[in-house]
Parts: sequence; structure tokens; C-alpha cells
Amino acid sequence: MNNMPANQTMFTKNRFFMLLLLILAALSAMPFGRPMSGAQEQGNIKDYNVILLTIDALRADHLGCYGYKRNTSPNIDKFAANGVLFENTVAQIPKTGPSVSSIMTSQYMQSAGVYRNGEKLSRKKKTIAERLFDRSYFTAAFLTNANLIYGSGHEQGFVLFNNYHTAPAEKVLEGAVDWLEGNRFKKFFLWIHLLDPHGPYTPPKKYRSMFVDDPFYNGTKTAATEYKTGSGNNSEYILGAIPKYQLINGINKVDYYIAQYDSEIFYMDEALRSLFETIENLGLQKNSIIIIGADHGESMGEHDYYFEHGMFVYQGNVNIPLIIKYPGGPQGKRIPQIVQNIDIVPTLLDVLGINEREKWWKKIFSRQDRIEGKSLMPLIKGETREENFAVSETPYEYDDHKSVMVQKGSWKFIMNSDKTDELYNLAEDPDEKNNQAEKHPELVKELRGHIRGIPKAAKRKGPEENIQFGEKEKEELKALGYLQ
Repeated sequence: MNNMPANQTMFTKNRFFMLLLLILAALSAMPFGRPMSGAQEQGNIKDYNVILLTIDALRADHLGCYGYKRNTSPNIDKFAANGVLFENTVAQIPKTGPSVSSIMTSQYMQSAGVYRNGEKLSRKKKTIAERLFDRSYFTAAFLTNANLIYGSGHEQGFVLFNNYHTAPAEKVLEGAVDWLEGNRFKKFFLWIHLLDPHGPYTPPKKYRSMFVDDPFYNGTKTAATEYKTGSGNNSEYILGAIPKYQLINGINKVDYYIAQYDSEIFYMDEALRSLFETIENLGLQKNSIIIIGADHGESMGEHDYYFEHGMFVYQGNVNIPLIIKYPGGPQGKRIPQIVQNIDIVPTLLDVLGINEREKWWKKIFSRQDRIEGKSLMPLIKGETREENFAVSETPYEYDDHKSVMVQKGSWKFIMNSDKTDELYNLAEDPDEKNNQAEKHPELVKELRGHIRGIPKAAKRKGPEENIQFGEKEKEELKALGYLQ
């Protein structure tokens, strides 16, 4: 029983709440967010433009600047020679919808909430377009791929949002260049997404034979042209064969399709010349941050997985290019440390001098607008970066398979839903053929600790909302291999 007088009880309660309010006020003023390494004060914010170019299904190791044997990318190579190239960049998910959601929000798939193509990015999430729009940027997007149509959630924050569906790079870049010429005096964020390296590999006619029968062409290796009998999105039926949507005149030579993939890259690179020249002619390189990246890679037959992406987190699917150029930045610098696609947004904000600290209550209770990537500026400046590892996982699209991987240094650990583990030393085994999981149990235990969540093959709960595709988009998705 409480024998304390009522007025004293009230005084004690008031004093308690006043003390609580003082504590909360102090906490709210503390820098709980990750500090940026660049300019942080309001007066040091840069009014740079931002140009983000993402390329669909582009492997890093098929570009000249990443050491590829063929001359597929002379214009991208020239751009890289004047910027900063990251040699080991990991895509968070090897599928467009979930991957782009992670890029634009700087969140892992489990936080961004888009687990497969066809799911809509929630309006509760905050994209880089919204962050820049809130700071008076004029925002425009020139995209391809039906998974990024208006209504997919990726339009959030954009004043102008154009989707060219399956149009070739030349057409998309024509629209982007015209827009740049008319808006060069505005402070803008421009996002371009090109589809060309994505299957089916059908470059314009004059490019189709440029790499066939060249010194690097081997016409002896073949693959099946039909999946095994069965139904469902199951690895048993998918592995070992060229996907139906990729088949060209029944050809079964593996190198023929690789040559066509490389031709798509060359055509796209040639089309990019107009964008790079426009940027230079308008003087935009003097006040613009320009980033070239990719949503995911493409398997060229590694691990019996032909001309597809999504089912595995092997290097061909998740190792992608990332090149950054900004005013006053280094030229020709190469950074070997592991980085991730979710690092793009915090790097942009860092270069701009924008320090979006999380309020303490959001850090504890909310994941909606949290930035989970880390700025790459310390690496660019030659400093060390803590927790230098990367995480990637497959989407929830396959009936019998789910994988999550973590890469730290040269070691790459993969945890599969069938309870098998894989461990590769990429420095010695870049093709991931020698599984060393049983030889290094302590390393497996350490790397497993970095994995966010346990992979499950079972279907997850449905999304907040699915994208409403029209008949035209459904036909496009079938042509791209997304729908059967």
C-alpha cells in the first residue's frame, strides 16, 4: 500500500517525467548515425548533379577495364581511367527488382522488403531520389525493364519517370541526352537503366558476328537446348540447358552465346559515347557525380547454369562493375577491397556533404529509411574501413533452392537451404570449384555469423503489394525469361 501523500506522489511523478524528457532530448542530439567522412556541415554541402547509370545483367569481368580479353567496352574503359574503379563489388540480389530496390534504398533485401521480381517497393521506404528531391534536386529517370515500370515503387521521388521497356541503349540514351541538354542549368539527379546485356542476346545485326570465330572463340563446347522434363521453378529442371528464351536458331554452342553477350556490351558501350560526349560538351563533368554500376551479373555456364541469373550467388551472378567519378576526385584509381551496391547511396551523400543522421528512435524502432550501406569515401581516400565484408542472397523465386553468401577478403562462404555449406578461396579458386568448407570449420563459423537471416526454400509471406503488370508488360517479361 502506498502511504505517500497525493501531492508528493504527483511531484515525484512529474520529476520523473521531467528527467526522462531531459534524457530523451540529450539522446536526440547525439550523433547516433554513422558520420560521413566528407564535408558534414550545412555550409559545405555541394550542389553537384548526380548521374547514376545502372546496367542490367552486366558482369564485371566482361569489361576491358576489369581485364577482359575482348575489346568490349572502350568508352567505359576511358571513363574508368578518369575515375575510381572498385575491383570487387557485390550485388545484394541477382535479380533486377530486388537488387534495384537495395541500390536505391541502401538496404539489404530483408530490410528493403522486395524479395522477388513482381513485388512493389513500399512507399514507406525512402529512395535516393526522394532524399535528393527533398533537397531541391530535379529528378528524372530513363529506364528499361518492365520490373521498373511506373507503379513498381521505383518511381518514388522522381519528377520525370520514363520506362522504354525493352528499347535498345541508343533509344534510351537519345531521350536522356535530349533531357540533359534542356536541363543542364538545373541541379538534377538523373538515373539511367540500360537492358542490353540482358537476354535474349540480340544485338543489332552488324554486331552479331564481330566476336564469332575470333581468337578467343571456342566452338567445341555445347549445352542442351531443352530443359529436362518437369515443371516448376526447380534447379533439377533448369540446370544444364540453355533457357528457351535465349535460344537462337537452335544453336547449342556455348561460345556463340557468350560472343552475342559480348556484342550486346560492345553495342551498348558504343551508344554510351553520346552520353559521355554530351556530359563533356555541356561541361557537366565539372559539377557532377557520375556512377556506373549494375544490378547483377549473368552466368555463362559456370556450375552448369547457362545464360541466366538469380538461382545462385556465384561470382558470375553477383560480381559487378562499380566506377565513380566526381569533381576533384582521383583519376585512374583502383580499389581492391570488397564493397557492395548498398554503398552507393551513402557514398553519394558523403560526396555531396549531406549527413543524414538517423534519429535515435528510428535507429531503434524503424527500418523504413535506415541506410545500411557505408560510404566508400574512406577507401577512396586511402583509409581503412571497418567490417569489410559483403552479403548477397538469392531471391525467393525458386521451389527448391535458396542461398545466402558472405565474402570477406578472399574467402567466400555460401549457406544453402539444403543445409550444405560452401567455402571458396577466390584468390586461388576464382571459378569456385574447390569447396573447402570441411577443411576450415572455424572460418565457416565466423563467416556464418555475418549472414543476415537463415535461408529458406519455403515460400515467404506475400509482399505488401505486387506490381500490376499490363498485357504488354507480361509479354515483355516472357521475352526476358521472367515469366513462362
